[in-house]
Amino acid sequence: MAPTFVQLASTSVDDLDLIAVAYEITGSYCLAPWSERSCVYGIEPLTTVEELAGYVMAARAVESRGAARALRLLPFVREGSASPRETDLAIMFALPRVRGGLGLDGFRLNKEVELAGRAAELLGHPSIRADFLWKGRGGRRDVMAEYESNEWHLTSKAIDRDARRREAVVSSGYAVHRITNEQLLDAGHLLTLAEEIACELGRNRHRPSKRMLDRYAFVHDKIAFGSGVGLKEGRA
Repeated sequence: MAPTFVQLASTSVDDLDLIAVAYEITGSYCLAPWSERSCVYGIEPLTTVEELAGYVMAARAVESRGAARALRLLPFVREGSASPRETDLAIMFALPRVRGGLGLDGFRLNKEVELAGRAAELLGHPSIRADFLWKGRGGRRDVMAEYESNEWHLTSKAIDRDARRREAVVSSGYAVHRITNEQLLDAGHLLTLAEEIACELGRNRHRPSKRMLDRYAFVHDKIAFGSGVGLKEGRA
C-alpha cells in the first residue's frame, strides 16, 4: 500500500482525498459501494503510519515522483480510524487552522482507556475504546470525543447504552463530548466544539482570521458534504 500511496500522490488526487486514503488503509474499515452499507467494518489495517512514513522517506531520498507531497501530508494522518465519518472528523481535527482545519492535533483514534472501579461495574467492562482521545497536561483531564452515527446510535437500546457509557467515562475523570452526524454537518457547531476542547486542554488560541474562517468553511463543506472521504471505489 505504501507504493500505491506515493503513486497516488504523484497524480491530481486532491490533498483531502489523499489524506483520507491514508486514513482508510491504516484504519479498520473499507469503502465498499457494492455492499449494503457501502462500507465494511472491523477489518485488519492494510498498513501503519510508521510503515507509510518509512517507505515515503526512502522514496523521497531517491526523488520518486509523489514522495515529497506524500511526506508533506502524512503529519495529518492518524491510524486506527473505524469509519469514514471518524476519518472526516480526524482530518478536520488534525489540520491546522491555517489549512482550514480545527487545529486540535495530538489526539489518538480508538485508544483503549481504563475505567474506574465503580464505572467499570456500571458499564460491565473494565475499559472502553475512545473514538478520539486527547491527553490532558498539567493536571488537566483527558478529553474524549465520541462520534455517534445515525446507523448505530439511534435505537432506544443504543441511546440507553450510550448514556451509560458517558456516565461511566465521566465518573472515571474524563471530559466527554458527543458528536452526531447532524453536528458534524454544522460548521459552526464544530468550531464551538473545537474551542471548548482547546479550553479544556489549556491550549491558548488566538481568534481565527477571516482568511482562516473562509478556508475552514471550504474544507468543512468538502469533507462533510463533498468527496473528501477518500476514493469512492474502495480502498485505493
